[in-house]
Amino acid sequence: MKKIVIGLALSSGLLGCQKDKSASGNLSASDFAVTNQKTASVPLAGADNVAVTLKKVSDSRCPNGAQCIWAGYVQTTIEVKTAADAVQTVDLCLAQCGVGTPWHYRDSTTVLINKQPYWLCLTAVNPYPSVKNFSTEAQTAALRLVPQ
Repeated sequence: MKKIVIGLALSSGLLGCQKDKSASGNLSASDFAVTNQKTASVPLAGADNVAVTLKKVSDSRCPNGAQCIWAGYVQTTIEVKTAADAVQTVDLCLAQCGVGTPWHYRDSTTVLINKQPYWLCLTAVNPYPSVKNFSTEAQTAALRLVPQ
């Protein structure tokens, strides 16, 4: 049951990141991953590369193999920087984050890149916690950047 709920939460997050191509013309999304405390250089069509840094990951998701009262969530702090724009820092999460706060269920947000709005969507954070296989590898966020 827990896996179904988590799957539905992640699926709804992915659907929230999708854009209607007919409304905005031909969109080109950039899917990429960035490791915690590292920076990824993301190429954008018609623009300079964007530096995206995963500054922080707070993971309270119920580990696979455990029985939890609450499914938990994963929260990230992401920094977006271009050569021309100021640094933008955003908090994104998967599942029910910070109940009663302005970013409750916020897996995506708008960032400005070269004065154009883009959707920045958090689609996954891996590895998923597990009771059996405690991982010491750094967590990686899967992100999508889509022009609006």
